[in-house]
Amino acid sequence: MDRGDHSGAARDRPGWRLGDVGLSEVYLVGTSGGALAAINAALEYPQLARAVAADSFAGISADPAVTKEIQAGRAQAKQIEGVRSYLQSIHGEDWEQVFDADTDAVVRHAREIGAYFHRPLSELQVPLLLTGSEEDEMFPAGHYQRLFREICQETNRAEAHLFPHGGHPAMMSNMEEFSALLDRLIEI
Repeated sequence: MDRGDHSGAARDRPGWRLGDVGLSEVYLVGTSGGALAAINAALEYPQLARAVAADSFAGISADPAVTKEIQAGRAQAKQIEGVRSYLQSIHGEDWEQVFDADTDAVVRHAREIGAYFHRPLSELQVPLLLTGSEEDEMFPAGHYQRLFREICQETNRAEAHLFPHGGHPAMMSNMEEFSALLDRLIEI
């Protein structure tokens, strides 16, 4: 499988299903594309999820302006030595190819599919913590206020927290506050 493949075929592989690896009632935590995957897992397998923390993600469906911001932000990020080192540490020597393939997958998804979730958010059966930063360089100003308001209108299971400072992802740039929010989510 191409590491940039976000298709249903990749999602349906046995390793994706939490139950297939013997897990149940797990806390799903994801950032960016991982946040979308965590929410989708809870929607598709509600019996296996206890709660979801979704940080710094694009939205309910692709928005052309946000997609352009993602492309520009990723192109800019590749020029920052600290980001380059981080990407190499998690993706290996071919980090740039992996990063570009993921960016291409985001753009292709926006153009060909649009929706990020496989089921309506109103079907969510577990608590959902939404986090993001007002200073997130990957998205336009006001992105999270609009997104979190829309999600909270679709499901009463969601709670939103917007950090006034920090970059993308908010869970890293606001680690202590995010950890406290996670602790509170786990206590529910």
